[in-house]
Amino acid sequence: MNSNTWKTVLCFVCISVCSLSLHSFELGLIAGSESNPSETVYGFSMGSGFLVPLVKLEIEGVKLGDSGYKMLSGGIKFRPRLGIFSPYAIVGAGSEFESFSFKFSQYNNFTFFGIGTHVHLMYLISLRGDIRFYNYPDYNRTRFSAGIFIHL
Repeated sequence: MNSNTWKTVLCFVCISVCSLSLHSFELGLIAGSESNPSETVYGFSMGSGFLVPLVKLEIEGVKLGDSGYKMLSGGIKFRPRLGIFSPYAIVGAGSEFESFSFKFSQYNNFTFFGIGTHVHLMYLISLRGDIRFYNYPDYNRTRFSAGIFIHL
C-alpha cells in the first residue's frame, strides 16, 4: 500500500476507536463483489454496541478492486442474536474517494441499506454474509460480500 492509503487507514482507525465504546466490539475482514461496474472489493469492518440494546454502530473501509478508489462508510445496524445466527438490517452513509484529503468536492457521497447475517462458529468468531444497496447521486450499486469476524 502507498503512503496515502496508510494515512487514510490510520486516521480512520484512530477516529473510530476513539468514538466507539468497547461494549460488544467486533472486528472483521470482508471481501466481495460490487456491480456497476463489476469490481472486487476488500477491506475491514468494525462495530460496537450502542446505548440501545440490539443496535450497533458499524464503520467500514474498503478498497474497490484495481480502480484505486476507497470507500469509508458508517451505519446503524439492528442485530438480534438468535442462537448461532445474528440476522441484521443496516442503514447508513459514506464517501468514495481516490485519495484522502480535505478537498471534499472530490468525494462521491452515498447512502446505503442492506441485510445480512452472522453465523457464529464459536462465541468469539463468526462468518458474515450480506448484500448492500448503495445510492449515489447519479447511479446505484449493489455489493455482495462475506467476511470473518472476531467478537469481544
